[in-house]
Amino acid sequence: MNNMLEPAGAVTSFVIDSPPRSHDRPKTSTKEKKAQRKKAAASAQEDSDLYAENLSLTSVQLVLTGDVTYESSYDIL
Repeated sequence: MNNMLEPAGAVTSFVIDSPPRSHDRPKTSTKEKKAQRKKAAASAQEDSDLYAENLSLTSVQLVLTGDVTYESSYDIL
């Protein structure tokens, strides 16, 4: 068995390729942009409606305390 290494001059070409460059974020289409804007607008409208009606998680907590009925929750909400 010959465990000897080849001399350095014996290797004629040794090329290390650089890894592929990553491209920033993937491009979004106009359809996706419109969907994102529509979703943001709907979320803002919902938040505005809840704020205008003075509703929050504290009002939900008030509804759930005590004996809860449809009428009592309607009065609070």
